[in-house]
Amino acid sequence: LFLPETGQDASQVVVKKIRAGILDAMQLRKLPVTASLGVVTCQGIPQSAETLIKMADDLMYTIKNHGKDGIGYSIYEG
Repeated sequence: LFLPETGQDASQVVVKKIRAGILDAMQLRKLPVTASLGVVTCQGIPQSAETLIKMADDLMYTIKNHGKDGIGYSIYEG
């Protein structure tokens, strides 16, 4: 999910709402599913979309490897 011109504070609000929606939907269906997400905010021009995706993916796996069910945040300063 790309949110152009969205700062870190605003992206945190959006991502928390998305995660809450996922968790609510899983709870309604009685599915034992959690949500681990990685969020990267850009303060510079990224080398590529792949660079940002890898950063977000790495954050997500860090959350998964440390208890799951959370959000990891990072800033790309380019």
